[in-house]
Amino acid sequence: MMTTSSSAILPTPQLRWTYQLPNSGKISSGGLLRKGNAVVSTQDGRYVYVTTNDGILHILSLRNGENHAAATSTSSNQRMDETGMGGVDIVATKAFEPVPLPNRHIDCRSGVSLHETKDGVQFAVYAVTDVPIVQNRPMSYNYETAEMTFGGSSASTNSGSIGEDGALRSRVIAVNPDGSLRWQVSLAGYVTGTPLIGQADSDKIYVSQNVPDDASTNSLFDPDFYRGRIVVVRDNNAGQGEGGVEITASKEGSLSVPYGPLTLQTVQIRGKERDVVFFAEDRGEGHVMAGGIYVLSPTEFYDLRVGRGNGAYELRTLSRWLRSSVVRPVVSDDGDNLWVGGVGSRLASLSLGTFITSVGLQDMIEPEWEAVLGGTNRNDTERE
Repeated sequence: MMTTSSSAILPTPQLRWTYQLPNSGKISSGGLLRKGNAVVSTQDGRYVYVTTNDGILHILSLRNGENHAAATSTSSNQRMDETGMGGVDIVATKAFEPVPLPNRHIDCRSGVSLHETKDGVQFAVYAVTDVPIVQNRPMSYNYETAEMTFGGSSASTNSGSIGEDGALRSRVIAVNPDGSLRWQVSLAGYVTGTPLIGQADSDKIYVSQNVPDDASTNSLFDPDFYRGRIVVVRDNNAGQGEGGVEITASKEGSLSVPYGPLTLQTVQIRGKERDVVFFAEDRGEGHVMAGGIYVLSPTEFYDLRVGRGNGAYELRTLSRWLRSSVVRPVVSDDGDNLWVGGVGSRLASLSLGTFITSVGLQDMIEPEWEAVLGGTNRNDTERE
């Protein structure tokens, strides 16, 4: 049955402060917030982490202005409330800038994940793409179609076979709260979405990686031949340098399909809090009428293996919902329900039941309901 409802209009938010990122004044420059980048606040609101398209991670330190007279600061990067309620000063900024690799330029469409404890942020994690430069021309990478272009032509048609030196690569980067490098891991292909830090096991980082399925017979940049895998990275708490990190697992499904961004939820499994990862197939621009929803969860051997090795995890198909999705699913706090959006402005709701907590093969889940989002007369671009 179809129902119609109206939403309440919330009060207009009041601007507390503004900050212009360095080098962000021109549309062609770096330092821009583009699709996939994110602005993330710490739990206490004292710090804000920002990723930008040039791969830089900005860290802003904030101070409440309650002890200041209500006024408007003359600085473009500080603003006080004009209501007498006090405001916020940006008292310090830090920035981590990854070192470009030879013959590559850095692009970033990742947000940032924070590992916080009672003592504050321990480290932040995000991803960058190392895009090859061919014949002194930087390629541009289309995250919607997983295709690279330069000079207006696709890389596959303009350059023929692209060897290992021209292969697309990515880096997962961890940064300390003082803005220094903690560690970095290089991965083939591209990373979709933001690497997620575990909640039950905060030394684990989950990454949606997509690699060319068979570069010897297929176009290296054809998204239909990208194969998704979920990589589990472990932070060894060994300080800076690559010695402080290891790849502990890399799980692939049975189909050669690209994976979308991840959602992580903590679920009670066999009496213990465990991290469970949900994601959907992400085929070119989300316009493909084919898809599936998947889940990565720990096996009964997780503790025995200390969360290491492929045997500690299982990757299962949750549903064959035939809609490609470019967004991460939403999972309820209790882990009982999942919602996902896909091609054709469709939404689906799934009741997970005991699928996550059960051992062995399970029947795939059909959506409880589906809905198609319609236009609205309040938006001029959606009026017929």
